[in-house]
Amino acid sequence: MNHAKPTPAADSSVRPVILVVEDEWLIRMALVDELRENGQCVVEAASGAEAITFIQSGAPVDLIFTDVRMPGRTDGLALLAFARRALPGVPVIVSSGHMDPQLALQAGAAGFLPKPYSLEDVIRLIQASLAGPN
Repeated sequence: MNHAKPTPAADSSVRPVILVVEDEWLIRMALVDELRENGQCVVEAASGAEAITFIQSGAPVDLIFTDVRMPGRTDGLALLAFARRALPGVPVIVSSGHMDPQLALQAGAAGFLPKPYSLEDVIRLIQASLAGPN
């Protein structure tokens, strides 16, 4: 099993920190690269368990973007529930091609993005979530 360690990008002192949680390596790399090209500070995790470990480290997280279906006991909805308790007020965006968006929103997700999605849609939803309610 190949699990990438959560690794922060360069200087995060001014930019929001986005935690991208995706088990599919190519999708994760495309997301991380696109977000970094758009000036975001990105941390990545290949599983819900890795994301929880990162959150428990006390490192700053300003937004979480997570897939739902991931291997192991901690899927995206379990991560969402953990984040709601550990990081109240931090928006969590959930992505899936296999679930009703209302389930994620009722569980406390700040947004839902159905797969397949465009990277532009990801950027737009993340920026809107970081801007907060209007």
